[in-house]
Amino acid sequence: MCQCGIAVACLLRNVRDVSHCARARERARPRVLHHPGSGDMLLADGGHPSVSAAHPPVAGDEPADDAGSDAAGCISVVVRRQSAAVALYDSVANELSCAELHVDHLFSQLSQLVERLGPATVVLPAHLKNNDGLCAALAAGCPALQTQSQAAGGPGDDADLMQTEGLCFFPGHEFTLDAARDRLSVVLVSGMPRALSSRERLAFLASAIDLESTLAWCAAGGLLAFLQKHDLLANVQLNTNPPADTLNDDGVASDDGCCVLYLNAIRRLPLDSVMRVSGSTLQALHVFKSQAHPRMLGAGRSKEGLSLFSRLNRTKSGGGARLLRSWIQAPSTSVSVIRDRQRAVKALANPANCGLAHTLSRALKNVKSVATIVSRVRTVRDTCRDWRNLLCSARALLVLRQSLVAVGQDFRADHTALEAMGAVSDESLREVCIWIENGIDFPASMAAGSTRPRIRDGFSEDLDELRRCFDSLDGFLTDIGVQEMDALSSRGLHLDRLHIVFLPRVGYLLVLSHATAIEAAQQVVDAEDANGTESRLSASSRASTVSEQSALAVLGLDFVFSTAEHAYFKSPRCYDIDAALGDISGAIEAVEQKAVCHIRAKVCPHLDALWKASLLASEVDALLSLSELAKEPNWVCPDVVEERVVDISDGRHPLVEVTVPNLVANSTKLHGGSVACVTGPVFSGKSVYCAQVALMVLLAQVGSFVPAARAQIGVFDALFTRVQSTDSVSVGQSSFFADCSQIANMLQQATRRSFMVVDEFGKGTSEQDGLSLLGSLILNIIKRPIADAPIMLLTTHFWEVLAEPYVPMRDPRLHVFSMDVLLRSQDRPVTGFPSSAPSGATRARREAQPIGTRAQEGQGMAAAPTGATLDDRHVVYLYKVSPGVVSAQSHSLQCALRAGVERGVCERAAEVRSSVWHGAWPPPASD
Repeated sequence: MCQCGIAVACLLRNVRDVSHCARARERARPRVLHHPGSGDMLLADGGHPSVSAAHPPVAGDEPADDAGSDAAGCISVVVRRQSAAVALYDSVANELSCAELHVDHLFSQLSQLVERLGPATVVLPAHLKNNDGLCAALAAGCPALQTQSQAAGGPGDDADLMQTEGLCFFPGHEFTLDAARDRLSVVLVSGMPRALSSRERLAFLASAIDLESTLAWCAAGGLLAFLQKHDLLANVQLNTNPPADTLNDDGVASDDGCCVLYLNAIRRLPLDSVMRVSGSTLQALHVFKSQAHPRMLGAGRSKEGLSLFSRLNRTKSGGGARLLRSWIQAPSTSVSVIRDRQRAVKALANPANCGLAHTLSRALKNVKSVATIVSRVRTVRDTCRDWRNLLCSARALLVLRQSLVAVGQDFRADHTALEAMGAVSDESLREVCIWIENGIDFPASMAAGSTRPRIRDGFSEDLDELRRCFDSLDGFLTDIGVQEMDALSSRGLHLDRLHIVFLPRVGYLLVLSHATAIEAAQQVVDAEDANGTESRLSASSRASTVSEQSALAVLGLDFVFSTAEHAYFKSPRCYDIDAALGDISGAIEAVEQKAVCHIRAKVCPHLDALWKASLLASEVDALLSLSELAKEPNWVCPDVVEERVVDISDGRHPLVEVTVPNLVANSTKLHGGSVACVTGPVFSGKSVYCAQVALMVLLAQVGSFVPAARAQIGVFDALFTRVQSTDSVSVGQSSFFADCSQIANMLQQATRRSFMVVDEFGKGTSEQDGLSLLGSLILNIIKRPIADAPIMLLTTHFWEVLAEPYVPMRDPRLHVFSMDVLLRSQDRPVTGFPSSAPSGATRARREAQPIGTRAQEGQGMAAAPTGATLDDRHVVYLYKVSPGVVSAQSHSLQCALRAGVERGVCERAAEVRSSVWHGAWPPPASD
C-alpha cells in the first residue's frame, strides 16, 4: 500500500467517529466477532470497525470474569539520563499505552505516575537492577512492589528473569530500539488496513507513538516481549497457514504471516501534572535550537542558537539551566504551581528587590553540579576538584539561605521555593564547610598538580611528623652521601661525585653517571688484576652490563636500574635506611588517605541536606531567570485560569520581536471547542501568528511572563502542532505522509483541554485532496460536543473550503480571520485592499463551484486576479489579523518577484493562471 493510502487511512480512522476519542474512556469496549479467513469485522453491538480490531480468539482460552486482574497492571519503565518512558498493558481492554516524561534525580514524577497507576508488575531492563534510587522511587510509589520483590528474594536474586509479579528485570537487549521495532512490526490494531508490510505497520503506529519518542518505543517493545514470554498477552496468533494475501510472488509467507499480536488500540498514557509537548512541536516552534560550534572539524560542543530557551535562559548555574529546560519541555498543568511561580517571578522582578536578586545571582554562580559531586564522594571516586566544588557550593548555599532569611518571613510566605530555601537548616551546610576548610589545603593540592587532595598542616599530628621528616631528608641524605663516599674510598674506590636520592616505593638509592660507573668498575678490575695485564673496559659500555654489575657488586653496590644518563644502585647503608625510615612518601599518602576518609565520614551525613538545598537553589535560579525576562518592556503576567480560553491583547512573537525593528501586535480570543481559521496572502505573517499564540500558551504554563498588553490563558494538557513539513529517508516517510501522521496523532489523542495548531495542512498533494482533507478536519472538530472538543488554530490558502458546502460557516464556533495588505501602484501612492469582509451573521456564503471553472467570486470576497498580465502593484504587508472571510488574492507572483524569481517566469505564470481560472487551455509554451 502506498504512503498516501496509509496516511489517509490514519486520518479516516479518527474522522469517521468524531466523538469516539471523548467517549472511549467512559464506555465499555464492544465485543468483537471474527470469521476465520475473512477480512471483515462484525461487532456484536453494531459499532464501527474502527473501534476494535479483528482479533481471532486464542485456541483454548475462555474469558473469565477475573481474567487480567494482574496483567492489567503490568508496566515497563525505561530510564535514560533525565528522560523516562512508561508503557502500560491493560489485558481487560487489550490496549497498550505509552508515555515519555522528564524525571529528576529523585524520580519523583515517575513515582507519582506509578502511584496513580498502581501496577502489580513493573518490568525494568536488567542493567537498571543496581539503580537503587529508581527502585526505591518505584517501591515508594507502589508499596506492593516492594513486598512482592522481597517475597521473591529481592532484586539481586538470580530468579528475577522468571518473576512475573512485583519488580521484575528483563534482558536489556529486549528494550533496544531495533528489538522494539521488530516486536511492534507484527502488531495489528484497530483500523489498520490489511496487507501492510512491517515497515508500513510501523508508519501506521506512528500516529499513536511519536517516532521521535524512541524511549517510548523501547518501553513498549520490552513490555510486549515480557508479556509474550510469560504468556500474558490476551490475543496472540501463530499463523502456520498464512492467508494468500501474505504470500509473495514465490508463494513464501511474508514476515506478517508468522506471529501476530492483536491489540484493540495503542494510546498515549495521560500525564496529570504536565502538558504534553512533543519533540517535533518544540522544533517547529523554535523552542530549542542547537547551533554547531564555530570552530572547524566539529571541535567543541554545540551551543544554543536563537530560540525561546535562549531568551528565557538567564540562569547562573548548570542545575538551574537544566531545571528551566525541563519546565519548558514539560510545562505544568497545575494552576496553583503556575501561580506560585508567577508570584515569585513578580517579586524578584520588583525594582524594590533589585539588591536581593543581585546577591542571589552572584551566589548562584558558585553552585556546582552537587548531585554529581555527592555521588562521587559517596562512591569514593572524588578528586581534589570535587572537594573544592563541594565547598564552593556549600558556601554559596549558605549565602542564598542567609539572604532569603534577611528579607523576612512576610516576603517568603507566598513563594514556595523561596520559603523552602529560607527554611533550609544551615547546620549541615556549616558542618560541610568547616570540615572541608579545616581539612583540605586546596592551594597546595593545585600546586602539586595531583588529583588527590592534600591535607592541611595541623589536621593530623602523625601526618605533620612524617612531613617534617620528609622535609629534612635533603640534609640527611647529604650526610649519608658523604659517609658513603668515605666508605667507598676506604675500599679503594675514589669517586669525584656521588648522589643519593629517595624514590617513593623504591627507597634510597646511590646515583652514578654512566661515565663514573665505568671508571669505578675499571678501578675495581685494575685492583684485582694480579698479573698486571691491561683489561680496559670499553668506553661505550654501560654499568648495566654483567661485567660492570659484577665488578661493582664486589664493593656491595647492587644494581637496581639505569636510565639514559645514570645508573642506580643500593648499598648496605641504603638497605639499613630503608629498614629504619621506610617509605616516607607512601606513609604520608596512607595517612592522607586516612584523613580524607575521616573527612568523608564526617561530611556524608550532611550530603542529603546539601543536595536538597541545591535542588531548591536550582529552582530559585530558574525563577530569577524568568524574572529577568519579566523586566523587559511590554511583558505582562498572564492570568492563568481553569477555563479553556486564550484571550490575548496585542500579543507579539517572543523571537520575531528581537529580529525585526517593528513588530505588529495582534490580539487573539478563543474559547473551548472553537476553530479559528486564518488565511490571507502569502508572506503576510499567518505562520508567525499561529506560532506566537502557541508560544504564549507554552510560556504561560511554564510560569513566565508573556509579550502582550494583557493575557488570560487557560491550562491545556497537550500542545499539538502541524507546522513543519519534513521528509526522512531513514523512516521512509514523505512530507505529506508526515503531515498526515501528525494530524492523525492530534485527532486520536486530543482531549477537551488540548490546543491544536495546524499550519497549511493539505499541501503536498492535489488541490482537491488537500481541500477535502482540510474541510473534513475542520468539520471533525466542530461536530464534536463543545464540552469535549479542543481548540484549533489553523492557517490555510484553501480559501475555497471556507464556504457552506464544505464547513458550517454560520456555526458560532467557527471563526475566520485574514491578514491585511495594501497595494502600491504607479497612479496612486497607496491603495487600500479589502482583504476581508465583516464576520458574524453578515458573512456571505460562497457557492460551490468545481475547481478550474470558477469565473467569479461570491459576494463578500475580493475578486481574484484573472488577468493574463502580471500585476505590477507593490504589495505592502500590514501583518495585522482582522476578522472576516478570506480574500482570494494570494499575491504569490509578487512574492516570487520579491524572492528573486525572473520576471519572465512570473509573466508566464500569470498567463497560465488566467487560463486555468477561466477553464481554458493555457497559451502554447512555444509562443
